[in-house]
Amino acid sequence: MEKYKIQYCCFLSKSGYSVAACDYLLALRQSEKYDIKVKSFGNTLKNSYLNPQDVNIFSEMRHKKRRSDYINIYHCIPPMQRRIAKASKNIGFATFETYSPPKDWEKWLNSNDAIIVPSLFNYNIFKNMDINKPIYHIPHCFDTKIYNKNVEPSRIYDKFTFLFVGTWKNRKGYTQLIEAFLKEFDDKDNVQLVIKTDKHDKAKKYIQKIKDGLNNKGFAPILLEKEVLDNINMAKFLKSANCLIQPTLGEGFGLSGMQCLAVGTPIMITDFSGCLDYANDDNCLLLKKGGFTLHKSMDKIPQFRNKKWAFVSIKEIRKKMRYAIENYSILKGKTKNGYDFVHNNFSYEKIEKKFNELLGNL
Repeated sequence: MEKYKIQYCCFLSKSGYSVAACDYLLALRQSEKYDIKVKSFGNTLKNSYLNPQDVNIFSEMRHKKRRSDYINIYHCIPPMQRRIAKASKNIGFATFETYSPPKDWEKWLNSNDAIIVPSLFNYNIFKNMDINKPIYHIPHCFDTKIYNKNVEPSRIYDKFTFLFVGTWKNRKGYTQLIEAFLKEFDDKDNVQLVIKTDKHDKAKKYIQKIKDGLNNKGFAPILLEKEVLDNINMAKFLKSANCLIQPTLGEGFGLSGMQCLAVGTPIMITDFSGCLDYANDDNCLLLKKGGFTLHKSMDKIPQFRNKKWAFVSIKEIRKKMRYAIENYSILKGKTKNGYDFVHNNFSYEKIEKKFNELLGNL
């Protein structure tokens, strides 16, 4: 059988880009249709999302010799394509967390034979740009053997536990979340917030700063999770919480929400951007955006300058957190719908078929 020959150019780290790329690659690898070489952007596999067995698989794919007939897939922001020489056929990757991607991305995307986007939100915003190459919607995915309802939680908490997962960036909505949590709950409430993020010292200082500005008599606890987790242990960790809360201002897809639904953990997430591929009123608790706000600078990231972002009020977050605790059985019922939906739509098998379609059309 003739195989698709792929050189997959991606990050191999702890970033969302890396996690998504690794799952795409594992989805393709389980098929006999692909001969895959991995070309990484200067990363090692240390502290990656991969479990030890998969680290060996990726190490082998990295050390394969490049063939002249490989098809390049660039899983990176479009300008980074310049770092790796073009092949005879090339596929770009386009994801953006809000409206109006940078205009100069068009030339990089048009230099490919096709483009992958991870969400319907991204499909629509890139379709409205001056892009003359076919765009394929291939959502992010997960391993159903790792993420499923039989996963055992790795932590046992004695309080109702809200979980926030994300890099320590304003775009993730941590500023609104922390203020909302500290205002809504005190030490008499049987509740806590667990934050898994990368900048623990900054997070600790920010939490204390908000506490110093409030006149509460006692605060409900906020815990910081520092452990680097591979995909097997991440599934167990996500299963440990009562509810994921992500008051994001914008996502290309939003991996943690999908992963939580995949293990049966309820989610509360903003009703905007790429996460709406899997999040709706039937399967989760949506945080209603109160319009949009123009930010001159967002997280000091050049492509985010002067963009509109969703606005989620502290009042809305407080209301929905309290509702989640008081109506948890309703939220768990929604999660059953979400579990079925993500397992039916974002498995490795579903995503492999979408890649087969794309490559069959090149």
